[in-house]
Amino acid sequence: MRAAEARAPDLPRIGDARLPSQNLVDLAQLPALGFPGSTLETITVKGGRAKVEGYWFGLTGPMGPLPLHLSEFAHFERRYAQGRPFGHFLDVLAGRMLQFFYRAWAESNPAANADRPGDDRFAGYLGALTGATAGVPDDAAFPARARLYYAGLYASRRSAAGIEDAVADLVGAPVRLKEYRPVWRDIEPADQTRLGGAYSRLGGDAVCGRRTSTVSDAFRIAVKVETFHDYENLLPGGPRFAVVAEALDSFAPSHLEWDLEIEASEAARRPASLDGRARLGWTSWINPPAGSGSRAETRLGPSSRRVARAAAKRDAA
Repeated sequence: MRAAEARAPDLPRIGDARLPSQNLVDLAQLPALGFPGSTLETITVKGGRAKVEGYWFGLTGPMGPLPLHLSEFAHFERRYAQGRPFGHFLDVLAGRMLQFFYRAWAESNPAANADRPGDDRFAGYLGALTGATAGVPDDAAFPARARLYYAGLYASRRSAAGIEDAVADLVGAPVRLKEYRPVWRDIEPADQTRLGGAYSRLGGDAVCGRRTSTVSDAFRIAVKVETFHDYENLLPGGPRFAVVAEALDSFAPSHLEWDLEIEASEAARRPASLDGRARLGWTSWINPPAGSGSRAETRLGPSSRRVARAAAKRDAA
């Protein structure tokens, strides 16, 4: 039944059809007086439409709400009569009831809802509870549906360990989050220290200069790569950079800044050569000495997306 729903996205889901002609599958209960060992009995396909019959809970049978003599009559009619007017009438009622039972199960089942991404109610519930999909554009590199996988992170207080694990899972490489990254902040002219004026208390609020260093406003994500291909993918213009940048924008608390540090292993730092792949300042290493180990020399911030956009325009031209 799940497969039928997934293969017919233009029709209503099972249990949501307003007309019998819109049913993906016709369900029917076979009248019986005993307790059969198997629930499913037959599946027949006629005219591109399936009919599933079985001994599940319905109107007749030892567990049904109808009197036992009506179950006997329906059973006799099915086995010996040429027509089944009573049985067909029960099929209309029991079939609709069985569809509602299936719909009740499917509405609370994430896998059944995900069979139709365009009509996934459970994803809507999850997005509304966690805010993971709020304001995500359709052309996002880190799309709304992918963010639902990290709903646990969005729904909780953001922690260093949670962001570290999420980014590591996203890039498929070892990741380390470095807290308390120093950054320089400009001081507004009205708030700068002046002798004999405001903010001039030594050891209190006096600051020498027009800028001050703070370590509580930013953090750094260090990603270790083992191959040159993985290194290139994380550079501006690479397929992974836009995904990681959007992920960090959504994972990080709004008051914190981030930057991305790429730690390249010795094998990933290939010497520059005239093959058209060396990029000055990015991948143009002079032949590194053997045994030099990993180097963390590449640091990218949100502003690096301007470089990525320029590279995309250049490639399009």
